Amino acid sequence: MSTATENPTAYARLLLEDDRLSEEEPLGRAFHERFPAHLVGLRTTDGIWPEHSQNAVARKHYEDGHRALYEEKDPVAAMRAYEAAIDLDPEYLHPWVALGIACVMDNTEGSIEMAEGIFSQLSELDETSGLSRELRSMIRQNLAYIGVHRYRESGERAFLPGADAGYAEADKLAEQERVELLCPWTFVKCELGEEENAAALWKRAQRAAITRDILLEYASKYAPLQRFFDGL
Repeated sequence: MSTATENPTAYARLLLEDDRLSEEEPLGRAFHERFPAHLVGLRTTDGIWPEHSQNAVARKHYEDGHRALYEEKDPVAAMRAYEAAIDLDPEYLHPWVALGIACVMDNTEGSIEMAEGIFSQLSELDETSGLSRELRSMIRQNLAYIGVHRYRESGERAFLPGADAGYAEADKLAEQERVELLCPWTFVKCELGEEENAAALWKRAQRAAITRDILLEYASKYAPLQRFFDGL
């Protein structure tokens, strides 16, 4: 894995400790250029995720999947590992969410459809499922991102309204401001021609961003966001 000195970094891994980024080494820019996903990642702040599976082998498969996805950058191997974890414990939420992320990162038509199906089913879970509001927000955010991804891949504007509505649902559930929700949503508003709404979301993203570099990275991927840096 590239270090920050060898390769400019895109996003630090989203491992949080007391709402601060951990000291874990960030992933390199090349990883994010290859896998265009701004998803849940691995937010592990207490209270967001339920407990891990009691099945030790399922947990091991999940850890193997994490290593394959985030260190070896092999989404296919990650998908296999996450599926193995799910086979052993179908109620184990971590590999379900991670499998959706790996499918998006694999970025084939079949895997994108699979991710959409996973996040659609997970988004139907409500508070009676025991999931936190924040995690339910993140699941809806991931589903909305698939609409953004499809739009960017195809240019079909029909994907934008669904992505917009999905981000709005995620925002209603969110318990903290998240740049990985706000920046792509700002992009959607820009593409829909809703300039005032886009500007308002960008201001929220500025307040939520830990560093300005994160915003710059989003702007490098979503060209319409460049306008917010003009004149600065």
